[in-house]
Amino acid sequence: MRAAEGVYRETLSHGERLMVVRFRFRQGARVPPHRHPHEQSSYLVSGYLRYNIAGREVVLRPGDSLVVPGNAEHSAVALEDETVDVDSFTPLQKTSAKAHAFYGWDEAPPLCFPALKL
Repeated sequence: MRAAEGVYRETLSHGERLMVVRFRFRQGARVPPHRHPHEQSSYLVSGYLRYNIAGREVVLRPGDSLVVPGNAEHSAVALEDETVDVDSFTPLQKTSAKAHAFYGWDEAPPLCFPALKL
């Protein structure tokens, strides 16, 4: 599903408190500055992605990861075609309709396993 110009997202799975989303970027595609209450962990699978988190810039390379604290303003731009970023968000909370549409928090994942209670 298209999240923004040149940015496509797919919800891989989610539970009661965690959601995992894969983002695919075209070169130059941008995620505009935004913030949300969730912590966000990003893992770069391929390509190069420049993040700006609360005014600090970092470039992720394949295999790199970072954590965006909850409520921190952040943005990203893909430096190569076929940049793939897998993000996890926790805890899930109700946010704006715009955020829900961008991240796909209302869509059902293709496969979701219930949490195992041990």
